[in-house]
Amino acid sequence: MEKGSSLTSPSTPSADEPVAPGSSSPQTLNPYGDHVFKEGGTKAWLTVVGSWLIYFATFGMLTAFGVFQSYYVQVTMKGRSPADVAWIGSLQLCLLFFTGLFVGKLFDEGYFHHIMIIGSILEVLGLFMLSISKTYTQIFLSQGVCVGLGMGFLFLPGVSVVQHHFYKKRAFANGIGATGSAIGGILFSIMLNNMFKPTSTIGFKNGVRIAAGIVAVALIIANLLMRTDIPPRKKRKVQVPIPNPAKFFTEPVFLFVLLGVSMSFLALYFPVFYIQLDAELHGIDEDLAFYLLTVYNAVSIPGRLLPNLFADKIGIYNVLITCMIACAGIIVGMLGIKQDSVAAAVTVAALYGFFSGAVISLLTPLAPSFSKGPHEIGIRLGVIFLFIGPCGLMSGPIAGWLLGDASKPHSWHWERPIWFAFGLTLVSAALLTVARHFLSRQLRTWRI
Repeated sequence: MEKGSSLTSPSTPSADEPVAPGSSSPQTLNPYGDHVFKEGGTKAWLTVVGSWLIYFATFGMLTAFGVFQSYYVQVTMKGRSPADVAWIGSLQLCLLFFTGLFVGKLFDEGYFHHIMIIGSILEVLGLFMLSISKTYTQIFLSQGVCVGLGMGFLFLPGVSVVQHHFYKKRAFANGIGATGSAIGGILFSIMLNNMFKPTSTIGFKNGVRIAAGIVAVALIIANLLMRTDIPPRKKRKVQVPIPNPAKFFTEPVFLFVLLGVSMSFLALYFPVFYIQLDAELHGIDEDLAFYLLTVYNAVSIPGRLLPNLFADKIGIYNVLITCMIACAGIIVGMLGIKQDSVAAAVTVAALYGFFSGAVISLLTPLAPSFSKGPHEIGIRLGVIFLFIGPCGLMSGPIAGWLLGDASKPHSWHWERPIWFAFGLTLVSAALLTVARHFLSRQLRTWRI
């Protein structure tokens, strides 16, 4: 047998070592035969590079939506409420996850490259259509629907395929890939902010086209690099029935992870979508406010790497819950963003970038902990993504509605969405703590 981590190791786990994922037994049914996680090698690391490019083109573009939010509210859609505008970014976030169950089933069936190609075409097409859109409806359909669907087809398979190559190093490998969203966020936020300025000779249309071209190149390379280490279902040595998603809800660990992660997405992207607008309306210099998202994304790079290193050593749940509690406290720090508080705005952006980056990059590596083998990773993540989607859809508009009257932006009540996001983040951490408790009892270890 090749050297690596196997799900079918016959050894008995120690008190501090978890047994095979998703089972209290050291042996787990494996429909791929005796699948070995190689924990490295050329194909595995090229897949991580491809995953990095997927993060870059999906979450990287999504985390720059604050630039679009600010531009639309103050220029293109002046007079519309921030809640109306936020529906566009929130729909992108929703569709990125909501398509997960459908895409996850196709991924588990072995149609990895098919769905990646479809997603690539949809995202690039949507961005080019955005460049010629003029009305709210046109922007909503091109950026919200078409780009959102493209991201949805790309994201789950693009990050889940890494779990086919790594088990012991899965948090760190995923963390490397997740830095792509930070780099993408930095590039797109700086580039688009400068091209959308009234003094720019490039403007909105050409700026979006340039972004679309960059995304297209990234996705072409990603499709060429990424490979699954699992054969299609029809070619697997052992045939087992397709998992029934309804049975997942009878498992306490899965249920509380589902509730905790879904609820967190009602709050997690509030600072990302609104911090630039918050700073600008509080009188902070526009040029500096433009770079808050850049600060956020830059600091999220170590946030997606350092905590993940610890997660592989002391447990993903332990690190994730700690970082989520930290996010709650930092959200409250947004109350300190005032006219003469440049330091407060930069500090909030930096700290939130670090800890929210860790939270986002640690969500996917949770999957093996409640799966009975690699054959369930796609569909289980898909079910969770199905619930995350509507929460992401509502997050931006709820925050906009809590702010108050759209016609009076300088009298908006920023404390309302801030405390709302704070409370939801703490509740999410509590629910994940319950999931950790059940898993700890099952695996007889604190390293969860």
